[in-house]
Amino acid sequence: MPTLQFSHKHLERLLGRKMSSQQMRDAITSLGPDVEAVEGDMMTVEALANRPDMMSSAGLARAIASLQGIRAGLRKYTVKRAQHRVIVDKSVAGVRPYTACAIVTGCKFDDARLRELLQVQEKLHASMCRNRRKAAIGVYPLDAISWPVRFEARKPSAIKFTPLDGGREMSAQQIIASTAQGQAYGHLLEGVPRYPVFVDANGEILSMPPVINSATVGCVTTGTTSVFIECSGFDQTVLDALLTIIVCSLADEGGTIHAVEVVYGRSAHVTPSVEPRQMAFSLDYLNKRCGTSWKERDVKQLLAKMGIGYGAGKALVPAYRVDVLHQVDLAEDCVIAYGLDALAPLRSGAATVGGEHPRRVFIDRLASLLTGLGLLELNTLHLDSVANQTERCAVKAHPVPLRNALNAEFSVLRSWMLPSALEVLRTNKHNEYPQRFFAHGSVFARGDTDTGVAERGALVMLSSHARADYTEARQVLEYLARLLDVELTIEDCELPWAIGGRAAKVRVGKADIGVLAEVNPQVLSQWELEMPVAACELSLDALFEAVKKK
Repeated sequence: MPTLQFSHKHLERLLGRKMSSQQMRDAITSLGPDVEAVEGDMMTVEALANRPDMMSSAGLARAIASLQGIRAGLRKYTVKRAQHRVIVDKSVAGVRPYTACAIVTGCKFDDARLRELLQVQEKLHASMCRNRRKAAIGVYPLDAISWPVRFEARKPSAIKFTPLDGGREMSAQQIIASTAQGQAYGHLLEGVPRYPVFVDANGEILSMPPVINSATVGCVTTGTTSVFIECSGFDQTVLDALLTIIVCSLADEGGTIHAVEVVYGRSAHVTPSVEPRQMAFSLDYLNKRCGTSWKERDVKQLLAKMGIGYGAGKALVPAYRVDVLHQVDLAEDCVIAYGLDALAPLRSGAATVGGEHPRRVFIDRLASLLTGLGLLELNTLHLDSVANQTERCAVKAHPVPLRNALNAEFSVLRSWMLPSALEVLRTNKHNEYPQRFFAHGSVFARGDTDTGVAERGALVMLSSHARADYTEARQVLEYLARLLDVELTIEDCELPWAIGGRAAKVRVGKADIGVLAEVNPQVLSQWELEMPVAACELSLDALFEAVKKK
């Protein structure tokens, strides 16, 4: 698990209270994270991805102070009016279209606080920012910047600055090729014609997100007392939340938050927003889920210990608590505040007998029958490429694409299973023949569901060797149907990926449940296969329903 390093003495200073090592350990673990090690003044604490607000000393101390009753209740933060502007150029629309910015003055950075600032950035980048793919954070010394700042995209050849630890001025391509940060994150800019940059009024480049800051105007030191913070990326809500987490932590360390006006064309977005959001919280819901009989006054006290306000059935959730999405999260906070061990266990009033799900029993039986025929069971991936699902099998289809695919090889949800099986054959063609496989799993299509994607079970059976043909595949299918006591109808048809006259559709009653065919040589060549292949793909759901009716 990823871990964080905290100074015991610094946590005491933030809490305004002395605590023994064991007391501090107990206070931290009661909030959820494990304390993995204590060496002198330093504590190694597990980083909880769902509580990014506790990734800094100030955030952790804030949570402890609330839970221990030192400073319980909703924290209030003041944001001074915006005196500075960041102008977002339309050129970033296709690269990293959004940003959220703030200024914090009155900061006190020593070596330990600077290391922690870097630690917080690193952990937020790894968790909320998805290794900078979703968002990136930049922190700069305010006094080095001339205002207003522009956020724009430039051609790589037009970008030159001295990167942190670079030692000299470099072009964008040199930064990506020769710096550690460039090699680690340069791939996030791969394929885009322009790179995003923050530039001040004097033309000085502050940074090239999501890769690296400038060494001249992007390096915070122990002498820095005021900082400019920006978060850039693809989701304004995420950026606002990231910024709030950082500025509230700096404010708890004694800093003063100043707003920044972010200008998009003719509209402006003032950030950060530290106002709590209101969420309905039903007392009945809480007591039913937790088996308690708490009253409103109890809930108010419990949520106050988690830094959340409450009144008249409404919770006031701090802006930095991004983990609170639903009433169940508030119920969890109440349980943490009360103490899980203090809840009385309840015996369920229901009496049931456990057993395997009928569909699972059916699948196990199916697998047993097919392995008895000498077929090996495969487990294949749900993700595939567009080319595998369409072109390489000579079919026209529209598999469901991933919104944030990392590469073309795994960019869609598979719409049928045969391509996955052919890929296994391709990567195993150096092994001994015959090769006979089967696999069951999910296939996907657009549908009228909550997610917009419908999922169904499928079964593919495949045989490849010098004499593999349609007859062999049909024999396996008919043998399987006989053992399952299912009456199938097999009708000749034409399939684009099959040899003419050697393909059929499979029906149960009037419903089509799959296809049976010998793969044509043109398709086999697309998969670099030399041996004949016969295959059958069925709807596992339809086959199960047919067996269940029997």
